[in-house]
Amino acid sequence: MQELAIATHADNPPGAVNTTIARVAHELRTPVSLISGSLENLQESMRMLVEYVEATEKWLGRNDEVTQLREDLRLDYRIEHTPGLLRICSEGAQRLSHVVNQLRFYARAPEIRADARTDVRACLNAAVAMARHGRSHAVEVVWNVDSGVDSVAGPAEFLGQVFLNVVRNALDAIAATEAPRLEITARAVEEHGQSFIECIIRDNGPGIPAAHRDRIFDDFFSTKDGAEGLGLGLSISRDIVQAVGGAIAVAETGAAGTAFRILLRPA
Repeated sequence: MQELAIATHADNPPGAVNTTIARVAHELRTPVSLISGSLENLQESMRMLVEYVEATEKWLGRNDEVTQLREDLRLDYRIEHTPGLLRICSEGAQRLSHVVNQLRFYARAPEIRADARTDVRACLNAAVAMARHGRSHAVEVVWNVDSGVDSVAGPAEFLGQVFLNVVRNALDAIAATEAPRLEITARAVEEHGQSFIECIIRDNGPGIPAAHRDRIFDDFFSTKDGAEGLGLGLSISRDIVQAVGGAIAVAETGAAGTAFRILLRPA
């Protein structure tokens, strides 16, 4: 288990770099959102068009002219393959959106206010729902959240990104697991003579390779293929958690899976 270093602030990139990154992320955010929304509408439109074509032909039947036109337009091929192409585009747009969000949070770390309050239970629920959206594989999610767990210090927008980053990594890790399982635990604990809310996000994936374990919180380091992201998720999560006086570390990892431990100050 990595040592949890309790901090009150994070080491962030220089202000000029932050400003540039924020501007780039801002310029990208709108077109990426438009693409994502349009693809969702196109998928639904495609489904309706296929339903209409099939119903029309069923009611009216086919003549030689319609059959020939269908062949000339390669309609059967398009009906079969277009939904898959739209799904690929949608997945790409979601990845772009995630990258843009990572850049935004990387640049905005100095804005974090530790005096804000966040409902940790609601924040965890929202993060899991967002991370699971659009994924085809079913995952068993086990919740172990104590009844006394309530608010923690820090803004919901930033802490939500921490949980989202860790949960997304966990779901990626168990994508090829036969019976994927995610366990979310939250409880009150004492650490270094101080009170904290401990959140543990555990998966049953293959674990983090030994060669990577000391680098997973480094900026732009990723164990995934380069097309999967920037390698900023855990770095951003560390900076956010430290900025609100908490800590994040790998509690355990190995063949049985990986568990991330996040300590947050109660509000």
